[in-house]
Amino acid sequence: MKRFILLPLLLAIFATTNANAAINGSGTELDPYLINSVEDFELWRTNTAMRAADKFTRLETDIDFNNQSFNNYVAPGVVVGTVDGNGHKILNFTINYTVGFFSGITGTVKNLSLINATINSANSCGILAGTIQTTGRVENCYINGTMTIGGTHFGAIAATNDGVISRCGVDAVLFETGTSIYSNAGIIVNYNSGRIEDTYAKGIINGDIWRAGFVNINSSTAVIENCYSDVQIDTAINTSVYGFVHSQDGTVNNCFWNTDKAPNITLGAPNNNAGIIGLTTAQMQNIAHYINADWDFTGETINGTDDIWTIIAGDMPILSWQADGSYCLNPPFFDYNGDCLVNMVDFAAFASTWLSCGYANQSLCP
Repeated sequence: MKRFILLPLLLAIFATTNANAAINGSGTELDPYLINSVEDFELWRTNTAMRAADKFTRLETDIDFNNQSFNNYVAPGVVVGTVDGNGHKILNFTINYTVGFFSGITGTVKNLSLINATINSANSCGILAGTIQTTGRVENCYINGTMTIGGTHFGAIAATNDGVISRCGVDAVLFETGTSIYSNAGIIVNYNSGRIEDTYAKGIINGDIWRAGFVNINSSTAVIENCYSDVQIDTAINTSVYGFVHSQDGTVNNCFWNTDKAPNITLGAPNNNAGIIGLTTAQMQNIAHYINADWDFTGETINGTDDIWTIIAGDMPILSWQADGSYCLNPPFFDYNGDCLVNMVDFAAFASTWLSCGYANQSLCP
C-alpha cells in the first residue's frame, strides 16, 4: 500500500526536476539560462531563483505568443539580472494592465526586439517596462507596437527612465482616450531623469494629452544625446504638443525632430531649446546633418569608429546593429533574406527557390 502512496510523490518530484532541467545553462555569464521555446520562457519566468540579480538569461530563438492576451505583465516582475535577447524577437502579444512586458528593470535588458505588441492600460505603462530604475540599462533594443491609454504617464520603452537607454529604436502608435489634465506621454518615455543616447523614435502620438515626439519631461538631472524623432503628431485636439520634448530642464545635445511630421509645433522645450534642431523629411534623410553633429556612422571615422549608425538612401538613419544581418527595417528590393544587403547569398537563395519549384525551364515560377 505504501508503494502506491509514494508513487504520485515520486512522479511529482521527477516532473518538477525535469521541468527545471529543461532550461539549459547554469545562469552564469559564461553559461546563461537558454530560452529555446515559449515553454522554456514560462519555466524561467515562474522560477524566482533563475531570475536573481546575479543570473544571466539568453534567448536562443524568437518567441511568438500568437496573439495571446495577458492580464498582467508578460515577463516576471522586475528584471534584476541580465536578459540578453541575442538578436531575437518576442512577437504578437497583448497586455491589459499597467506596467509593460516587464514591470520594471533594475538590471540589464539588451539585444531584444518586441514586435507587434498591444498595450491597453490605464496608468504608468511602457511596452517594454513600467520603469527603468537607476541601476537599469536597456541597450540595442527595438520596440514595435500600439498603446491605447486612458490615464497618465506613458512611453513605448517605459513610463519612467532613471537609468540608461542606449542604441534603441521605437516604432509605435500611442493613442490616449482619457481626458485627465494630468495625462502625458512621450514616444520613448514620459519622464526621463536618466540618460538616453543614440536612440530614435518613429510612429504616431495622438490624444487629449501633453505629448512629445521623444520625451515628455526631461528633468534637471537628465541627458539626451544623438537622438531623433520622426513622429506624426496631431494638433487638432490639443495644442500642448511638442516635436521632441515638452518640459526640458536637463541636457539635450545633437538631437533632431521632423518638422514635416509635426508642423506648427513649438521647436521642443519651452525652457531650453539648445541641442534640438528641427529638420524637414528630406533633410533628415541626409547623412551630412548627423555627421556635422558628431554622430558616429558606419564607414566614416571623423566622429569615432564605434559605427553606431547607418543610413539607407531615401530613409532615416537606423542603428548599425539593425543592419548587421540580424535585423533589417527596410530591405532593398533584391534583398531575398532581409539582411539589408544584396549579395551572392540572396542570389543563391533565389536560384534554389526558382529551381525547386519545378517550372524553371518554362519561366512559370512565382
